[in-house]
Amino acid sequence: MRPKVSEGERFYYTCELKEKSRGTRCHGKNIAGLALDQSVIQKLQQIFVPNSEIYKELEKMSIRKDTIDSKDREEELKRKLKKNQEAIKNLVDKLKYMDIEVVDFINNELKKLKQENEEIQEELLKLEKNQNVGEYGENSEAENAMLVLDIINNYFKTFECFDLKSKRDILKLLIEDMRGNGKNIEIDLLNTKISETDKRLLSNPLIEATNKKDLNVVSREGKQCQM
Repeated sequence: MRPKVSEGERFYYTCELKEKSRGTRCHGKNIAGLALDQSVIQKLQQIFVPNSEIYKELEKMSIRKDTIDSKDREEELKRKLKKNQEAIKNLVDKLKYMDIEVVDFINNELKKLKQENEEIQEELLKLEKNQNVGEYGENSEAENAMLVLDIINNYFKTFECFDLKSKRDILKLLIEDMRGNGKNIEIDLLNTKISETDKRLLSNPLIEATNKKDLNVVSREGKQCQM
């Protein structure tokens, strides 16, 4: 959906396909920009309230479960490694006093412990690498959830104080997809962990459509095409 300017004031959204084809491939009505912006933020404020199901789900997603699990595994491996090292030391000390017939048995046990320690160290290196990827990965699910929660907690109440560009940037972070027919706007929220029914909302009628078959799809990047 492309915002249009009239006499220096941004006041409506029009289909990009409609604009490029000069109305030959899309006949949908333009949508009042201010009305749409206000309607969308009001709907989002109603849905993302604290203690709502979506808010609770975001809180769960914001917890790095993978990191917690890997930390537990890391501690377990380190304890096992330390235990094996102590066992190796004890066996080496006992070799001094062992009869010749049990030396081979002790050596086999030492080999097993050393092999196990090598495997533990390899797994520890993999865990460390995965933790670094999770910590600095730009597409981390937990990071996205925390970003959305930060917007809800810190920006919703003062949303009207932002300029138009900032408002649209905030909305893009929360909205996965939008579809409009000139009368209704259907919005898919970004959180894909929530069921399709729960995360989808339909705005109030904005402008009467002359042709309800003209349904336009709006991506998060703002591109729009006719279905």
